[in-house]
Amino acid sequence: MIWATLSSARERWASFAGTFVVLCLSVSLISAVALTIAAGSRADVGEPRRYADAPVVVAPDRTAAFDEEPVSGLTTGTIPEDLVDRLREGGTEAVADREGYAQLVVDGDPDDGPAPLARPWSAARLSPYELVDGDAPGRDADSRRDIVVAAGTGLSPGADVRVLTARGSEPFTVTGTYRAARTASAPRETPVFVSDSAAERLAPGVHAIGVYPGPGVDAGAVAEVVRGAEGGAALEVLTGDERKRAEPNPDADLLGGMMSMLGMMALITTFVAVFVIASTFAFSAAQRRREFALLRALGATPRQVSAVLFTEALAVAVTASGAGAVLGKPVADQVVRLMRSVGIAPDGFSVDYHPVALAVAFCAGFAVALLGVWAAARRTRRIRPLEALREAAVDPKAMTLGRWFFGLAFAAGSVGIAYIAVTIPGDGAIPMTMLLSMSVIVAVALLGPVVVPPVGRLLTAPMGRLPGAEAMLIRENMVAGVRRTASLAAPVVVTVGLCGSMLGLVGSATAAEAKAEGEQTPADLTVVSAAAPGLPAAAAGRLREVDGVRATPMYSVDVLAGTGGQGKLVDATVVGDDALPHAVDPPMLAGSLADLGSDMVAVGELDRTGSGRDVGDPYPVRLPDGTTITPEIGAVVAEGITPGRTYLPRSLVSGHTDNALVSQINVEITDGSAPAEAERRIAAALDGFGASVRQTSKPAQTAQQQENDRMTLMFGSMLLGLAVLCSCLAIANTLLMSTSERRRDFATLQLAGAHRGQVLRMVALEAVCVVALGALLGLAATGGVLLALRSALSRFTADPPIVLPWEPMAGIIAVCLLLALVASLVPARLVMRTRPVELAGVRE
Repeated sequence: MIWATLSSARERWASFAGTFVVLCLSVSLISAVALTIAAGSRADVGEPRRYADAPVVVAPDRTAAFDEEPVSGLTTGTIPEDLVDRLREGGTEAVADREGYAQLVVDGDPDDGPAPLARPWSAARLSPYELVDGDAPGRDADSRRDIVVAAGTGLSPGADVRVLTARGSEPFTVTGTYRAARTASAPRETPVFVSDSAAERLAPGVHAIGVYPGPGVDAGAVAEVVRGAEGGAALEVLTGDERKRAEPNPDADLLGGMMSMLGMMALITTFVAVFVIASTFAFSAAQRRREFALLRALGATPRQVSAVLFTEALAVAVTASGAGAVLGKPVADQVVRLMRSVGIAPDGFSVDYHPVALAVAFCAGFAVALLGVWAAARRTRRIRPLEALREAAVDPKAMTLGRWFFGLAFAAGSVGIAYIAVTIPGDGAIPMTMLLSMSVIVAVALLGPVVVPPVGRLLTAPMGRLPGAEAMLIRENMVAGVRRTASLAAPVVVTVGLCGSMLGLVGSATAAEAKAEGEQTPADLTVVSAAAPGLPAAAAGRLREVDGVRATPMYSVDVLAGTGGQGKLVDATVVGDDALPHAVDPPMLAGSLADLGSDMVAVGELDRTGSGRDVGDPYPVRLPDGTTITPEIGAVVAEGITPGRTYLPRSLVSGHTDNALVSQINVEITDGSAPAEAERRIAAALDGFGASVRQTSKPAQTAQQQENDRMTLMFGSMLLGLAVLCSCLAIANTLLMSTSERRRDFATLQLAGAHRGQVLRMVALEAVCVVALGALLGLAATGGVLLALRSALSRFTADPPIVLPWEPMAGIIAVCLLLALVASLVPARLVMRTRPVELAGVRE
């Protein structure tokens, strides 16, 4: 049997080469994803950057006790002011670091480039930063408007600029420009530096203290002084690499989103790889049916025939998986470069070879190949020796019992997944819909042979007007070779079905969320920042001076909420004590927002279920400065598409957070004027704040929402691009294998009187019909997925819109068609260079 395997490999090297390429590409993508995930998991580990030059750093403890359990979370503020003076005793230097909101205004709009962060110039030495040009901010009262900006911003000393702060738009004068003294360990942030007195005004709290111990003073002595401090958050004294814990990580959210998206990429890439490899092996086994029957006639047992396929798959798996794992690093470099260019990955993020990641990719490729050949090997065991004598290439039975079983099993599983997606609370419908798309695609591909004959006749009906017997030949080829046709169409099914489902999922969920937000906003107009992370609090004050409107500012504050050590970071919405009903109007499950007292909190359905508490029960919340409060649950809100709704009255968080930015301002028109007129007055009042005003029926997106949508679109495009690339190679491979194996058919047609152009035209039309069949099945799978998604989204908004971008879908189908034509016509043209008489005698 080894001789038979080697002989078959020599005769069918082209098909093995195609399978090798598809598996190698799939493994390289899996390897690239694994290497990127490994690099991302270590991205926040390393040397300190912001406080690289400070030997000791005093900072709030991020693992302070919460609900009687140690919980790691966000603690941003503040250190007692007098601790700085106490640390300066005995020759020790202590530098207070503060951070406040400050965003440069360029051409009248907030600059969306550098991070909107202001720090005192005295803290520049902690990194360290150094002056490139000009002077540092002064220390006298006249220097409160001095500012130092990063080199390369286009500003030079002496320039007058306006800076958007929490107090509004303020004038400053550039006194100098700076750069990082050590480029290799430069902080991944670009703040502006102001005088210490201006920093106290812009950022009232001390966020960290850099300590340079004097003679005879060590970290233990510093800790003794810190333990004697009263008030503020729980503090810790950090040295060495531990100092990194005191630094804000501007890339944390980006890395978290990237890791989640890479997980989806790994799942989809593996799914596509298993699908296309399985269809390729199935097609190869169907082509070689007479060969296996001949082996059976020569005395080979069914187990030995199956061993031939497994041996071939093993050889391909080892070589392709090894090559793909090695190529993973170059592929990962290109993927990361693309991710950095579109803002999905942090600047400076890179990948290195990681043995565990490479081993995982190799094993994944090995498993994919064996799983792909398993079904084909099972079918070869049922081949009878007499089939070696057949002359007609007709599939004896396209739908086997096993294919019926697994096809119906996946169909039933799809129904179950759809039910879960429709009933699961929160945003669980989104990942379940992604899983549903894969299940439906597999079910459609397995049951595809059932619809090949009727669809084939339908697709070839318009060709009946063509001269000659081309339409009849194409139709009979599709009907007689049902399994071959279904295998050729399978890569198109996964490409169109997966792309349609993912594009429709993102578009429909985004549109439904915007519609639900508009329905649940009682205001007439919404105001958000067009480029900055929020609006200054002064913007809300400015709106209160506009006649005929009522403005309700909404703040976004990160808090830890939960019970029993299960605290989680929550983006809570904070509104004035009596203003919550004017801000939001979500579906209520218990209680009322109108009755929410100043010592109460409104939580989402998932929070109530997870904590086991209901209306009237205490609900511990740890505020940004480390203070833990225990308000009473006053209302329970139904979850939206984005889960985790938590509403707090402003009096509970006042004085416990330094976030003075307004995330959104809802405006009610009280004088009966037209929305367009009120919108004009509001825009005039907020001139210079970088505000975006929209009617509630067309809700405005915050800068963060716009960035999230952009990142989702970019990553989705990249993800689908990789999947399409893998699938398109499978399309080209299967059609190349099919066309190369039809040499005798082409010779017979030519000997019967058909000229070369007629044969090529028939091959092209067959490729068009195969792609059309795959596209129809893929669109049918997409339709089923989007119908289930619509039912799931109807829980959040009535009549949710279903969005399927037809232009990208048409482009994807066009690419599949182009590849199919090239992969069919080129080998057919090469084959027919040999005389028909010689081709007619070629053995299979």
